[in-house]
Amino acid sequence: MAALPIIPDVYRCFIRQRYLSVELGNVVHVRVGGTATPDEVARVVADSWGLTSGISLMQSATIQYIEVQATKLDGTSAVGVNDFGTANHKTGQTPGAILAMNTACCIAIKTGLRGRTARGRMYVAGMVAVNTDDSLTWIPAFKAQALGAAIAFEDNLRISNPSCVLGVASYKAPASFLAWDHFVVNNGIATQRKRLQ
Repeated sequence: MAALPIIPDVYRCFIRQRYLSVELGNVVHVRVGGTATPDEVARVVADSWGLTSGISLMQSATIQYIEVQATKLDGTSAVGVNDFGTANHKTGQTPGAILAMNTACCIAIKTGLRGRTARGRMYVAGMVAVNTDDSLTWIPAFKAQALGAAIAFEDNLRISNPSCVLGVASYKAPASFLAWDHFVVNNGIATQRKRLQ
């Protein structure tokens, strides 16, 4: 893996999940106010993802949460790990037939600025088929639920100790971090990009 950039007070968090024998994950970036250890940041991200009203609300009950790895982007690349031990949920919460694992709900992270380095996305896999219509777009009720789950995820990050702010990290020189402004749930089913650690 290429060297990670140096972005003060920012952590790259890999949320490792599993469906049967298929490994999948999400990468989010958070900025921490004050001092925090990578283990503390990993715990806050795990607790926020597994929150009853958070991202776990969107995912199939067959998705297992394995761990969050929080890597500090300070040049040391110190890593903290949390196994969702204190999270409300250690799996998704929605029953029903699961969609193909190469599909996802794409939640755009907007920062209020324009340009490629000012926007990000979360591809959340493990959605259930009942949330789509015949044209393979998300039904309005699910879009509203997904938006609420993303907001709950970010809100819990912010009110936790240590307080974390979700945002978009650009690894292009000069490396930077922009805090989120709002979310947009894309209409159609997206393709999940396979992320390898």
